[in-house]
Amino acid sequence: MLHPPGAAGGAAQGAQLPVGPPTSAELRAIIVEPAAHAGSTVAPELVATVVAEAADQPGALPLVAHALRETWHRGSGPVLHLDDYRATGGMRGAVAQTAEAAYAFEPPARQALMRAVFLRLTMLGEGTEDTRRPVPRTELDGLEAPEAPALAGAYSGSASDASPDGGADDVAALLHRLAAARLIVLADGTVEVAHEAVIRAWPRLRRWLTEDRDALRVHRRLSSAAQQWDELARDGGALYRGAQLTTAQTWSREHGTALNELEHDFLTASTTAHRPPPGAAGSGTHHTPPAPVHRHAGRPARPLPHRGHDRMGPVPKQRTTTAQCAFRTADLPVTAARRTVDCSTRGQS
Repeated sequence: MLHPPGAAGGAAQGAQLPVGPPTSAELRAIIVEPAAHAGSTVAPELVATVVAEAADQPGALPLVAHALRETWHRGSGPVLHLDDYRATGGMRGAVAQTAEAAYAFEPPARQALMRAVFLRLTMLGEGTEDTRRPVPRTELDGLEAPEAPALAGAYSGSASDASPDGGADDVAALLHRLAAARLIVLADGTVEVAHEAVIRAWPRLRRWLTEDRDALRVHRRLSSAAQQWDELARDGGALYRGAQLTTAQTWSREHGTALNELEHDFLTASTTAHRPPPGAAGSGTHHTPPAPVHRHAGRPARPLPHRGHDRMGPVPKQRTTTAQCAFRTADLPVTAARRTVDCSTRGQS
């Protein structure tokens, strides 16, 4: 990381030091000295251009660092030139250009996955700017690329880069490429955006964050509720019901592929727990309501597990009708086993 002169000592000791916009003299040192340590030089006209663009600009340092790094990658010799700097998009455009190139490289299904990842990595500001949101790597478990046919020639990556089944391989491959492009940072089991500059300077991400703000808030509340449910050993009392459940179900019909594993389990358990049993008044007896949790069109919802394999222990043997069985198992939490409860044969004599 680049530090203004005078800040390096405090940074080395782990201190949090307020750093204002760098002066012109500090910017020159920030631009020239790291290049000199790497055996390179910066053309005088490039130094003058960067200083003019960045002087007295809050938040300029990460933009300058990214632009100069991309300038170095474009060059073929020991001198960093102004033409290469301008080709990167400069201080204002280099981050956006890098992000757009990463987005264009992915097949269409992974582009949707990339959108889901960056939305999770952004903290929604309420009256303030959006900022980075570090998340545990496990929060991305279960994210899947939508099942859509790849459009030949629509992206610059190889079709072999896309896993036809999506899943963990898609997420891992995407994160690896985003980290290589220095758009995200992977460390200590966490994932986060490399800097707020990515959030503020990439127009596509800004559009994602503003086009449906209410839907993003619904997802954040759902994610928080699912985490709490899991921390409470998946207690049935922590499940969604009423208006909260209806709102989450409506959201999932349009954004189901943005659900991770835990959120999917939570919403499925909430829906099942509060679905009227077959034969109940107003529920109807001649059809089964469609699954409310939509991850992929045409893919059936994951079945509930057999109670006997749940952490709460086996079900006592008793005479059970189909309607009674469905009612009693309605509040079962979803576990990794996901075996279907067979109410047609259990407990009948």
